Amino acid sequence: MKMLVQRSLALAGISFFLLLMWVSSFIPPSLHAQGMSKAEIRKKFRQVIEHVERGEYNEATTIFEAVLKELNSNPNQELILELRNEAGFAWFISAMSIKGQKRLGMLAKKFLQLASIPQGVEKPAKAHVRKLFNKMATARYDERYYIMEVIASRFGQYLFMLEEIPGILGNTEDKMQIPLIILLTRMGERAVLPLLEILDSNDGSVRQNAAMILGNIRDRRAIPALARLAISDGQSRVRSQAEIALKKIVGEEKGRQIISGGKNAVLQEYIQLAEKYYKNDPFYTRNPYKDAIIWKWNSQKAQLDFWQIPSFLFNEALAEEILQDALVFSNGEHDPAWTLLLDVYFAQLNETRDSLDVTQDLERKAKLPDRYRYMLKDLQKAREELKRVRIITAIRGKKQLYKALKKALDDKRPEVAVSCIEALRDLRVDGSLLPQGGAGSGNYSTSSSKPSIQKTKGAPLVEALFSKDKRVRYAAAEALAKLHPKSNFQHSSRVIEVLAEALQERGPRTILIIAPQDQGGNTMMGKFQSSTLKALYQPFLATSGQEGIQRALTNPNFDLIIVSPYLPKYTAWEIIDKLRNDYRTKHIPIYVMVRQNDYKTKRLYQAGEDGEEGRSEDVISIEISSSVLAGKLQNLFQGPEYEEDIKARKTEVARKAAEALASIPEFGSYFKLDKALPALLSTFDNQPDEVKIPAMEAIAHLGDSRAKDKLVDYFKNRENSIASRVAACFALGEVLKKTRETSDIAYTVLKAALQERSYKITLAAGQALGKMPLPPDKYVELFNLRKVNLENPEQKGIYLYRHMVRLKKR
Repeated sequence: MKMLVQRSLALAGISFFLLLMWVSSFIPPSLHAQGMSKAEIRKKFRQVIEHVERGEYNEATTIFEAVLKELNSNPNQELILELRNEAGFAWFISAMSIKGQKRLGMLAKKFLQLASIPQGVEKPAKAHVRKLFNKMATARYDERYYIMEVIASRFGQYLFMLEEIPGILGNTEDKMQIPLIILLTRMGERAVLPLLEILDSNDGSVRQNAAMILGNIRDRRAIPALARLAISDGQSRVRSQAEIALKKIVGEEKGRQIISGGKNAVLQEYIQLAEKYYKNDPFYTRNPYKDAIIWKWNSQKAQLDFWQIPSFLFNEALAEEILQDALVFSNGEHDPAWTLLLDVYFAQLNETRDSLDVTQDLERKAKLPDRYRYMLKDLQKAREELKRVRIITAIRGKKQLYKALKKALDDKRPEVAVSCIEALRDLRVDGSLLPQGGAGSGNYSTSSSKPSIQKTKGAPLVEALFSKDKRVRYAAAEALAKLHPKSNFQHSSRVIEVLAEALQERGPRTILIIAPQDQGGNTMMGKFQSSTLKALYQPFLATSGQEGIQRALTNPNFDLIIVSPYLPKYTAWEIIDKLRNDYRTKHIPIYVMVRQNDYKTKRLYQAGEDGEEGRSEDVISIEISSSVLAGKLQNLFQGPEYEEDIKARKTEVARKAAEALASIPEFGSYFKLDKALPALLSTFDNQPDEVKIPAMEAIAHLGDSRAKDKLVDYFKNRENSIASRVAACFALGEVLKKTRETSDIAYTVLKAALQERSYKITLAAGQALGKMPLPPDKYVELFNLRKVNLENPEQKGIYLYRHMVRLKKR
């Protein structure tokens, strides 16, 4: 009986909604928002297109001005994007390129700017929200509809700050229940995220009404939650309503398939949605608010909690919430959810770290806008909190980390892959899961991008050694060298090759190319492989606008971004605006590459003749020669700030490689360290001490006689630091000990060092001499060095002897 009453009330609510829609048509104009309706705007915009096609430019300009005026006064981002997509970006380019129609071109340009800027809603005071909501409760029917429009447009999801909202949804006797259902339905996508959390309420009536509203909104983000309720909710009325809502969104046939698929089908929907969030799909992660808000149902208080997060973490936070729901639903047994969750955590950690690095760098260079200075403390706090990611991911163990690494490699997320590798390194995993077979197995050659690797659980770590991304292969080689698996594994020889490469790293500039492969992407990538550019620049290709924006924001350390205007979905205009509006990437120079004869597009993106600022730093042709491109890049990267920046990056890469080589044990290693000797010796000439010293330690482990002369020359040069000379002396002693060689030159240099003032140098020299196979007369010569100082104790000599002479004189 109760069920029938509630269903009747639900039907009554829908009828009431239709009644209000009918009544609203009779509301006086003063109660409506002023301006054109959506239908009128669509109609007039189509008239603009028709007039332009007929060459009636004056008429088109007049109507276009009216449309833009309306959209500026009453912004509707969804409608703006709809109109832009209907006309097509090519139409706007044509309109901007018509000779003698500067006004029309300006209007087309302004429209594109409007389409690229999201209209944000600020968080209001709770008292203000409650005041208007209560006014809606007491308003006449003819006013109530207008107030709903105001709440939906001005507050959106912030309506859910009111604690009573869930209670009203569940109380059939509350006179505000039906108006609230109508209001939330009218809010559309702005109500979806809070409503999804309300589905976790213990009150069946609340869940039922929330499901009904989500079904009427028809937002695909609700699919997993509704499917879960449809197959597992404890109340049949909720299951029935959830099924109806689900079918409204996906259709009858698809809805039946999901429900009949049971738990596995629902989990698949969860993973698909989490992937959309993780990859920052704009159709799923659109945020029409200036703040990034995450909602969570508090079961103890039976209310919604919410908190604000950094906007760049919004998509990962949504993915995390969805994956947590999937794991609760599966009782922690859904492996794909665990795998993706680890990658999401690492993405959060990396984005926070990189954002903080960029912000601090901009502050040091006095380029950080004042409005972003408050973010420094927030980012520092967020980074400290996200360090716990290391703990959480470690708990899942090596098998799950290997899977997370595999997914990161497949997704082409190098920063996430590096974090997975570092987690495996820190976990000190053994080599039991690596593909076995030794250094010589497999079909790899230097020309092969996909070597033959046995499919084992640990194979992703070996696969990472061959990644096209230097960061990934350097991290993999460093990890494997430090882990030093106890048994030989497939392609183990690759470890030393990669570390030797990293040791000679000169910190190339990183260039992000956002272009389709067949529309300039491959061509531009090829130019960076020329001898002129290869050593100085490392290019990365993103073949879609979405991928390009994602890579730029998740790794905001690119030195240059090159954008193609020939992308299928995103336009270069939108990409540039997106990057310019984000403080993490606004400082990165952007080039637009166009076809050589595409003068219209070129004019669109370069600076105007009247001094108007261009859309990019430069416009280059796809056919540009490597030498001309090299000249442009050289001019771009001049200046002391770039020199300091590149020096720091090359040092970090080389230091990690040197430390990894030094970590390889002296005995029992199957890594052929001798292959890295030329690279190790090269550090003496062009690397700082933090690279040289671990490189010398690696040479000491190797004990190769080819290093002897270089070590002697370095040690005898007193302009080098004491720490590095001590390291060189130790390595020299190890070489002499292992080769059992006697060297007159080394003996002479070490003998002279015994008379230096530095105790550390004299001690190192003495220890090195103790490792040489000297004849007895040489030992007598060394011990008699103290007699040189008998007549003049202040003369440079062995510290201990001079000290004893002073004591004797006293």
